[in-house]
Amino acid sequence: MGDINPEAYNFRQVLIAPLTAAVIASAIELFSGCSSASQPPPPNYAEVVAPEPTPTAPRITGAMILARQPKEVQDAIQHYREGAWPT
Repeated sequence: MGDINPEAYNFRQVLIAPLTAAVIASAIELFSGCSSASQPPPPNYAEVVAPEPTPTAPRITGAMILARQPKEVQDAIQHYREGAWPT
């Protein structure tokens, strides 16, 4: 180290390190604090772990089922509706 006083050199290091950290921290705060919009709240735990909703199938009606039946079945149902069901 030559003619530099070791005690004075260590003292400068002790002062420079916290000052450098303070300058860096204030610069980070300055650049990250530019946005005035607040951050959205974190998602609810149920939202994170819940599965995606599955698309629902179309509701099957009686008319849809009847339309797929043979003609004889459709005729029998029609006679029952008219009150002509055999006993």
